[in-house]
Amino acid sequence: MSVSVVDATRAGRGLDAFLDLPRAIHSDGPASRATLAAGLARPERQRPLVVLEYGRPLARLVARVAPALRDDAGRPYGLVGHFEALDRPDAATPLFLAACAWLRAQGVRTVVGPMDRDTWHHYRLNLGPHAQPPFFLEPTNPGYYPRLFAAAGFAPVARYRSVRVDDLKRSCARLARGAARARAAGYTLRPLADGDLARGLRLVHRIAREAFAANYLYSDLGVDEFVRLYEGIGRLRAADEPVWIAHAPDGAPAGFLFAFAEPRRPDTLNLKTVGVVPGHTGRGVASLLAHHVYREALHRGVHAALLCLLREGNPSVALAGGAGRVFREYAVYGRTTHGCR
Repeated sequence: MSVSVVDATRAGRGLDAFLDLPRAIHSDGPASRATLAAGLARPERQRPLVVLEYGRPLARLVARVAPALRDDAGRPYGLVGHFEALDRPDAATPLFLAACAWLRAQGVRTVVGPMDRDTWHHYRLNLGPHAQPPFFLEPTNPGYYPRLFAAAGFAPVARYRSVRVDDLKRSCARLARGAARARAAGYTLRPLADGDLARGLRLVHRIAREAFAANYLYSDLGVDEFVRLYEGIGRLRAADEPVWIAHAPDGAPAGFLFAFAEPRRPDTLNLKTVGVVPGHTGRGVASLLAHHVYREALHRGVHAALLCLLREGNPSVALAGGAGRVFREYAVYGRTTHGCR
């Protein structure tokens, strides 16, 4: 048989083939070669696999045990990430099955992906439509990837969408009442860069841990790694600052919003992340944050926005102010390890 699944760390040229594959599919993968090679050297329960045909790489992934994610029986979840493949189901399917078999041997029953490491890093498949170019930080992949996952027994377990707002003025007006309610209750806004950036990011990390702890597939990320991951946001241009933090009447942090001007569409504001701490939801905090950023964007002549990567049912879709339309859809896929040996 010319097609074989091998452990990329034990197959001679296997690691080079694993790292080189994205060049045959697109200009580069979601992670750079050096970053990925360093990640594979971490002492974690993971296995990089690559499919070779006469030495040529056809598909790859990293199977990883995620001990922080547990199913109802207390068993760890398995992740399949760093997935790249040519349009070859005869290569991708045995790759997925080999990954699931290895994860089953580690005590895993539920496997989800694509997820490179956790939800702080690259995850989700882009389902399209693909007519419009991707926005900054959007997950991208060839259009045939969902077919490869489905052919190996995976099905969507969580769906997401990006929503485009074409009339930002209308949305801003509709959020005014909620914003006024929050202000009347004593909530205030401060920019992240109001002081030391690293200190501000540590505060955002604290808020995010509380705001997102109950999210599907959420796992914690250490504060130092969080700061390293997001310290480049100071270079992004937003309405006036990329991150705004809401404070409660007693000064406690209540929420944050991360938004920036879309580099590829200067007329569009990207609303990347909004989080509100439990105990402050339902008080207009998210409306206060979005209303402020929308208003500043309008003053700069920006009249459209993208609400990025919202999970189905996420209340943040209300920040479209009733003026949004679906721009793109995404999904996380999953299957059990039953039958994988």
